[in-house]
Amino acid sequence: RQVAEALIETLGQNVDGLLGAAEVLAIYRTGQPVDVAGVHDLYITNAAKPPWIFVEAVLDGKVGVAHEQLHATDGVEPFVAVNALAAELRKILACIETSDDVEAARNAGVWGRPNLHYTRRRAQSLGRTAALRLLSGVIHAARQLRQSGTHPELSVEMLVLHARKLVPGSSR
Repeated sequence: RQVAEALIETLGQNVDGLLGAAEVLAIYRTGQPVDVAGVHDLYITNAAKPPWIFVEAVLDGKVGVAHEQLHATDGVEPFVAVNALAAELRKILACIETSDDVEAARNAGVWGRPNLHYTRRRAQSLGRTAALRLLSGVIHAARQLRQSGTHPELSVEMLVLHARKLVPGSSR
């Protein structure tokens, strides 16, 4: 009963989804009891989070969190990760170039009038040089994903490791 309640709390009340999740949980816990800890391990700890969690981890220099998101169950796809990081870096660079939010959004290719408060704070802490170098690395990684035969996750992992060296205040 506790396992069922944990699954419902984590995944919602879709019966088909819950039955599938229970089967996956049973396979995942082969040889071990199916318990609430198993639900937590499989669906909460390893669960994918939105791409911006990956982007924040990279821009904060948190390699472990970025790698967890990249390798999580249904985690961030390498192409999505690189594109999300490029979009955020474009916003950061646009915020560095102008103090007007509308103009910065337009320069970054963002529709509407977004709230750029946190982006501006990140732009101040990151700086123009680091942001440009990070964007150059992201462009290189995107090109590598499209054109080479390298493993996509490996390319993004290397990008994350190099980004850590550029982010001010990150532990090395």
